[in-house]
Amino acid sequence: KISSLYFMSPERIIGDLDLKSDKGISKCDIWSVGVVIFFLVFGYLPYQASSLNKLIKCIQKNKLNFEM
Repeated sequence: KISSLYFMSPERIIGDLDLKSDKGISKCDIWSVGVVIFFLVFGYLPYQASSLNKLIKCIQKNKLNFEM
């Protein structure tokens, strides 16, 4: 699967996504659209980190970065 961690939902990152359920996939799509809207409104991504491991932890803990 090709994707960017910046736009992945926590469920998809940890592998807790039911791919047989349209509801689960729709929630992940809504998450990704929310990240895109955040970027369009504020001009930067909501989750930022110096490494991929730190980025994953930020997304899983739902710690938003409102500082520029």
